[in-house]
Amino acid sequence: MHDDFSEAMERAEADLTGEKPYNAKEGYVYSELAKAAFKKIKLFRSKGFSYTQICRAFEKNGLLPKKSNPYSLRAAFHRERRRLAREEEIDELLSEKTDSESNSTPFKTGKTAQTSKATTVAGHEDQKTANAAAKRERIRDMASLKVNIGDGQITKFSDGNFEY
Repeated sequence: MHDDFSEAMERAEADLTGEKPYNAKEGYVYSELAKAAFKKIKLFRSKGFSYTQICRAFEKNGLLPKKSNPYSLRAAFHRERRRLAREEEIDELLSEKTDSESNSTPFKTGKTAQTSKATTVAGHEDQKTANAAAKRERIRDMASLKVNIGDGQITKFSDGNFEY
């Protein structure tokens, strides 16, 4: 049995010496390409080229390894598109010139016009505060991460807090 084991180990070693070691970075080639060439891929898709054609052209020009998978390129492109949309939405929420602040509606009450004017000013400040709090809450929710644990799911927030 010992001889069979040593022979099997020698055959395994011979097989591995003929192969190229696995490079973990190669798994990210689609994501990196989608990030670097997002606008070009979007342009090609708008012109009607399929992911297979785009993948073949990138492969031919050395941007992707041989026998690359067009579905992986497509998935990486869609992930990048979602990432850019999230970044754009967060940037829009963080900017001070949002439409909700510049075009705020007046506070309405069911009282008479004279009393309504007095409460509108105070109500407007309350509404601004409420809008700012709602905006912060939306940003907090957007930047959160849901994690499955054994008993259920927790939400981790970027400020270090979490909730069950």
